[in-house]
Amino acid sequence: MSVAAAGPARYRPPVADPRDVLLVMADISGYTRFMVANAAELGHGQAIITALLEAVLARVELPMRVAKLEGDAVFLYAERGAAGYPRELGAGLLRFFDAFAEALARIAHADVCTCGACKNAPLLRLKVIAHAGKALPHRVGELEELAGVDVIVVHRLLKNSVGAAEYLLLSEAAAGVLTGLEGLSFDEYTERYDEIGPVKVRVHVRGESQRAAAEEAWRGALWPRRFVFARRWLSRLRRAPAP
Repeated sequence: MSVAAAGPARYRPPVADPRDVLLVMADISGYTRFMVANAAELGHGQAIITALLEAVLARVELPMRVAKLEGDAVFLYAERGAAGYPRELGAGLLRFFDAFAEALARIAHADVCTCGACKNAPLLRLKVIAHAGKALPHRVGELEELAGVDVIVVHRLLKNSVGAAEYLLLSEAAAGVLTGLEGLSFDEYTERYDEIGPVKVRVHVRGESQRAAAEEAWRGALWPRRFVFARRWLSRLRRAPAP
């Protein structure tokens, strides 16, 4: 049945109150440049992006939940009061970086394709943005959504003045909530956005040594394990739509 045939939409009052939440965006840096540069190998390019997002999703643990996928990003949240909040969240954010680096290493070392997308995949990076505030759960048709100013803020923070490609960015509100990050060094910035105003943030740039440690975990894997992945990756690429 078409939308028009379903009749006029009716106003439905909210069925929940705004909740205190930690909001997180795990976003692939360099996605647009990668997809545009490798448009001729769209199937392989999207297979790579999908594999990287799946690697991040595989590290999502309670109290973190997936709100939605947004192209090259995963939007996540955790409710205050849930078991493990906020104790488990800081370490969980760092696991996303390790998962991403390990997935890139697997793709690079599979060495089954020489197309532009497969050769350039190691140039991709991950940025993780976190902000704490309030969000209202609601439904649009059959879809569950989060609404509120703080939802807007965490999305706006994806566009910032940080010059690095891979980093963890915490709003001042998120930094006041998260634990388990005490050993990291952070620089302080102030981002400014129309309608929102200044937002104080703290940024930890992911160093190459940290990436190398995660990649080494894969390089040190037994050869049979790497061979199995290479076969599976080749099969996945063969199923990718042709340009």
